[in-house]
Formats: sequence, C-alpha cells, structure tokens
Amino acid sequence: MRKAIQVLLLATVSTGLATADIAFSLDPASGAISGAPGETVGWGFTVSNSLSDYAEITSAIFVPDPTNQFTDFISPQFVIVGPGSPVVSQAFDLGLQEGVGSYLIPSLTPVGAHLAGSIKLTYDLYTVSPNDMANFDPGADLEASGLTVSADASIDVVATPEPAFVVLWATMLAIIAIRYGRKPSRLAVRETARPFGA
Repeated sequence: MRKAIQVLLLATVSTGLATADIAFSLDPASGAISGAPGETVGWGFTVSNSLSDYAEITSAIFVPDPTNQFTDFISPQFVIVGPGSPVVSQAFDLGLQEGVGSYLIPSLTPVGAHLAGSIKLTYDLYTVSPNDMANFDPGADLEASGLTVSADASIDVVATPEPAFVVLWATMLAIIAIRYGRKPSRLAVRETARPFGA
C-alpha cells in the first residue's frame, strides 16, 4: 500500500513538471472573439514544447460547453510538437478546419451575452516522434498520457445587420440609379433632335 502511494505521488509530481514545459495560447492572444447569433467563430493556436519528449495533441474541448457547440479541429490534424519542431502555430480557418476549433453561437443567444470559459488541450508525451514510423512503438515510447493544458477563451455576442435590410437598401438604390440614370440620356437625345432656332 505504501509503495502504491509513493508511485502515485511520483506520477503526480512528474505529470505536474511535464505540463509546465508545454505552453498553449490562442489567436487572438486574449482568447476573446465575437460573433453574431447563429455564426460559427473560432480560434487559432500556438503550442510550444521545451521538453525533450514529443507531445501529441489528442483532443481540445471548450469548458463549459453545456450545449456542445465546440468542434475540435486540432486533434484530427495529428499535431506533434517536439524537439524537431518545438513551436506549432496555426490561424483559424473555418473552411479548411484549421486552428484549435470552432464554436457555433446558438441562434437564440441574446445580443450582448458574454460566453466565457477556457479551451483545454489533452496531449500525450512520447520519447520517439509518432511520425517516425520506422522506430515508433506507441506502448514502449509512451512517457505520459492524458496531460492537459488550457487557455482562457471568451465570445462576445454582437448584432449584425439583417440581410433583408441590406437587400432592401440595395434594391432601392438600384431603382433610383435606373430611374434617374435614364432621364438625362432621354433629355440629351431630345435636345439634340430640336432644330436650331425653334
């Protein structure tokens, strides 16, 4: 029993030391973004690793996310951060599904709402790069698993112009341009058709 407690304590201490050398930040650096109800927004990221081990990012979650609006983009990309590439950064791109992830703002969220939380990354550490297919053994090379690091994140819900309003204004401007755009040309034709002295 005493030995099991010592092993557990040692594992806890070594896990704490390992996570101190993995840094995670969001793009924008403040983690604060904004969007309208029904819009999908997201964050870019930078992960740096000063350890001699390789970190494989295994998941990203937004906490709290009671309605499950966050979509993890980073873990399906098989991001490895290690001695060969100690810093990995990526901007958010919804179309390419790049960045740490996206968040769909529920359409009934009131304008002015502030959704605050954090994005938590889970990662595993390996002594050999998981990209080294010839030498990598996931069981033998695993140093630690299920480690986490997080960054504060928030979303301010803002209003956007109604599309119907924009279409209405564009239609009105087109009608005005067509209506008044033709009159001068008609007048110019009539003026040139009159005889000189009449």
